[in-house]
Amino acid sequence: MNSNRFRNSVSAQRRVTEMSNWLRQLARNRLWDFGAAVIAVLGIAHIAMALPQRMRKEDFAHYYVARQLVFDTDNPYTVPVAALYAQHGLDSAGVLPHITDPPTVLWLFAPLGVLPLPVAFGVCVGVEIASLILILWLTRRLLNGRLSTRGWMFVCAVTVASGTVYWHFCYTQMQLSLAAALLVALMSQRAGKHTTACLLVMAAGLLKLFPFVLLPWFLWRSSGGRVTRARRTALVVAVIAACVCLTGVGRWMEFFRDAMPLVRWYAERASDSFSLGSLAAKCGPDLRAIGPLLGPAFIAFGYAGCYWCGGDAEAEFCLLSAAMLAGGLVVWPHYFVFLIFPMAVAAVRIGAKPTVGWVILFVLLGLAMNRFRLPDGPFLLRHVHLFFLVCAIPLYGLLGLAAFFWREMCARREPSSRFRQKVVAKSVSGAVMRPRP
Repeated sequence: MNSNRFRNSVSAQRRVTEMSNWLRQLARNRLWDFGAAVIAVLGIAHIAMALPQRMRKEDFAHYYVARQLVFDTDNPYTVPVAALYAQHGLDSAGVLPHITDPPTVLWLFAPLGVLPLPVAFGVCVGVEIASLILILWLTRRLLNGRLSTRGWMFVCAVTVASGTVYWHFCYTQMQLSLAAALLVALMSQRAGKHTTACLLVMAAGLLKLFPFVLLPWFLWRSSGGRVTRARRTALVVAVIAACVCLTGVGRWMEFFRDAMPLVRWYAERASDSFSLGSLAAKCGPDLRAIGPLLGPAFIAFGYAGCYWCGGDAEAEFCLLSAAMLAGGLVVWPHYFVFLIFPMAVAAVRIGAKPTVGWVILFVLLGLAMNRFRLPDGPFLLRHVHLFFLVCAIPLYGLLGLAAFFWREMCARREPSSRFRQKVVAKSVSGAVMRPRP
């Protein structure tokens, strides 16, 4: 019986090895180069055709009027933006009633108001294009040669053609710049520049708040003893306080009092918001009550995983990036640009030991996190809760990616020194007490 089990095990291992070799040979096929080029061209053309129509629409529109909101209003978060849009010839149909950006964003984009509209739009788009190029370059650098040239070209092509990048440029958002800042921070951390890394994450958090989720991890994983980390934390807190004072404490109070309720309203009702709290709020009053707790709980669960299964910094960063989105208040389609690097990491790790199952799972995750088109049909429209569950497919992909990196951390965890001492002591005790045959 033991010999049969041994043969079956060897045969299964041989089949797995043969399948892995076949998948590697398939990945080396030069048709993938042609396919990557076609995908990249189609993706760029898709974005290029949409950009001219978006110059007068949100979200660029409220960036363009930021200067007027900062200098000509008492409270920018109570001013109806439709009238301001009309003054500058911007499209005011279906816009948000009030601005919802933090004061730091208003100050950052205030200089755009002195530029002609086409020039200001070109500056915004140019910065985001440069940020996307930086993200793709940093992705290859951070993977330290584990991503081949062909693989990197395919990552570039799929990224440019992805739904999240398309919607990011359609709404002229700034998330690509923030994602690039986080990757620069990760690169700085690997280079031993921990204070620089923490300040970069802090800057991203001051602009959009939710990147603050990653700040404790950068402080925790920084070098030095407790005193050094405490000083670094004090420096970050001091810089945050200084930025709040410079942009106006009153402005921040107005932001949390007047703008955040509108953000929460959209989080609870928008069908294209993909966070745990948002999904819970849309699935009935019972779940709506616990919705605000699901996001922080999921983020805490991610940090607990880093504590229990720590040691793989790359997987920890990717897990917390996924938790940052899933646990956020509102997560629009363009927020998924933060997952460009985590998806590349997942591809590299699966490609190291490819199996059909893992390859299929990776493809399904990628498709799910780009399924932003809302479903239609009379059946779903009659069942509202089912409609929202189907709309949340990108969230399911996000949770699957987080589970993948949790598994990666657990699989690569090294036993603690105390555990190794117990194992050694137990083995020595067993050897001493074992009776002679």
